[in-house]
Amino acid sequence: MTRVILARHGVRGNRRVLVFRDPERQLVTVERYVGGRPRRKSWPLTREGERAAKAWAKAWYEAPARMVRERTVREIWEAYLGSPQYAKLRPRTKLLYRQRWDRFELFVKPDTPADAITLHTVDQLWHELTTLGVAPNQIRHIVAVAKIVYRWAESRELITRNRVGLWRLPEGRAARPLEIPEYTPEECERILATLRPQDGREWRFAALFLFAAEHGFRSNATLHLTWQDVDLVKGTVTMVEDWDEQGERHTRPLTWGALSALLTARYWRERLGYRGPWVFFSGQPARRDEPWSYQAANLALRRAERAAGVPHVKYRAFHGVRRTVAGNVRAETGDPVLGLFWVGDRDMKQATKYIKQRLAELQAIADARPDAGRPGQCGAD
Repeated sequence: MTRVILARHGVRGNRRVLVFRDPERQLVTVERYVGGRPRRKSWPLTREGERAAKAWAKAWYEAPARMVRERTVREIWEAYLGSPQYAKLRPRTKLLYRQRWDRFELFVKPDTPADAITLHTVDQLWHELTTLGVAPNQIRHIVAVAKIVYRWAESRELITRNRVGLWRLPEGRAARPLEIPEYTPEECERILATLRPQDGREWRFAALFLFAAEHGFRSNATLHLTWQDVDLVKGTVTMVEDWDEQGERHTRPLTWGALSALLTARYWRERLGYRGPWVFFSGQPARRDEPWSYQAANLALRRAERAAGVPHVKYRAFHGVRRTVAGNVRAETGDPVLGLFWVGDRDMKQATKYIKQRLAELQAIADARPDAGRPGQCGAD
């Protein structure tokens, strides 16, 4: 590293604070050794950055006891939990953040100094979780939460360096975001043919899958659907912001298939004497005040796949149904944007994930071209 010293406070040891330019990385860095390890904080290589670095170094040297105290990984997480940024997150997002941070802490250990986490530490985390069979998408989410917490801690000057924020995905096929396939329309039809809404043990999955295959809302939102969100007079269903991933409210007109699913759920609600709010309520008597769990719904989907002769694809589950619905709307209307809107998504970037290539449609294009099947033909004369 080529250093250009700009300022120096102290002579040697833990009291010495250096300010130097790092032209290679285009940074101005303040450095001090604490407990034999370097502690650094950096600014962009500008005049403003140099002034800020020099001021920080002077304050750091003059008040070491206040500014140098090392905080652990657990301490910066607990500080983040008390921040306004965390408070404004939706309940579902808070739960996911906690789960992902727990996985991060399990590897790096909660009592580790937060400044001691390096890029190599995150590389090791990636390697270990990949070896354990954790999906790359899940590891990306874990690291993303760690980056959020570390950026916040750095902005509040709880840590003096943030290497986690510099980490990037490793190259290679295994590191690419997981591409979840759709159920083909034929596979959906085969699963639908196995449904038995008249069976007291199978009506939940029958109604849930039919509703999902019509509207394509996210599984968590669908499982938390209440009768207050359904208007059978107007013929609409609303997915409320509490259970939507983007925290938005979506109202859609009911299709005949979705109406059939809801009428099935209402029939069994009355027959079983259920008085709670959930459309798809738990099948366990002791948990009737809760919605049907995702684990139980996913297990029922696996059974339906086997009964229909549909091959199981890892991670597809209800995500695949959502993609099928978006693709069906796109095929029917010719508009991929409407496909996204129908399933409750406004991010156009999701079109590449949701709208899948369908071989039958591509074959239809080939068959419809002029002189199809005749070699050497570029089009009509």
